[in-house]
Amino acid sequence: MIHGQIYRDQTEYELALPPEQPEAPDMSSEIGDLMAGVDTELVSYEAFKRCADEELYDLVPDGFCVDLILAASRSSDLTIRNMAKAARKALENHAGTMLDAAWEKEQRR
Repeated sequence: MIHGQIYRDQTEYELALPPEQPEAPDMSSEIGDLMAGVDTELVSYEAFKRCADEELYDLVPDGFCVDLILAASRSSDLTIRNMAKAARKALENHAGTMLDAAWEKEQRR
């Protein structure tokens, strides 16, 4: 009976304690993982890419993204070229749309 009472009292005491704060992760390691394209415990790589794209777009000079995509699409590295294919296609579609609009405007003159 005494052993059960001690166990119950110890459990109640432990439950009343504030929870232990987990140790903060090594942020430089976490940043390194994201830069290498690896998910971290706190942030997935996909979420990082989406957020970074939105944040960085306003910070880079005009034309930077287009120049970067075009340079990647001409890269000698096949992996880089393949990664740039969808973006290059989107740029080509955008260029076509702009040219069509300019042509229509020219024809109305």
